[in-house]
Amino acid sequence: MPSITQQERIERIEEDDGDPNDIVYLSSYYNQQAAYHEDRDCSWFNVDDDNVKEKTRAWAQNRLRYPCGFCVLDRYQEGASNVHRDVDAVGVPDAIESSEPVTKLVWLALLINGPMSTVELTEVTSMSRSAVKRGIDTLADEELVESRIDPRDARRKRHTPLPIP
Repeated sequence: MPSITQQERIERIEEDDGDPNDIVYLSSYYNQQAAYHEDRDCSWFNVDDDNVKEKTRAWAQNRLRYPCGFCVLDRYQEGASNVHRDVDAVGVPDAIESSEPVTKLVWLALLINGPMSTVELTEVTSMSRSAVKRGIDTLADEELVESRIDPRDARRKRHTPLPIP
């Protein structure tokens, strides 16, 4: 399955209206561990019987496993293409229009992917930690981002894009 953002995982989980106690099927293969399926014959669920895990829907959702777009949500497309976030339509605020490109890239990454830590931003943008930090500092000066301690790891900060004033 194509990889999707954490924000899209959360949106898909909220969209799934199935019973939390229903049995769903998961793959034990490393590259297919992200999604859960209601139908063992789903075209996106191609594993042999030895590598199938049966868990409850609630168990899968608590571990941020997302519902399959085909057999659970009845969609015809998979992956991030379902988000329909056009980067040109998202745009960059006027406050950072003249800023360096790293600031604009950090802003767009936060806007598209949702709140992220500095480490996650370095992975997504393929920029150095110091460049990402510079971009975050510029966004903070313009009051476009809020940084808080990450509840999952107190050693990290989580950066959230703020609404454009």
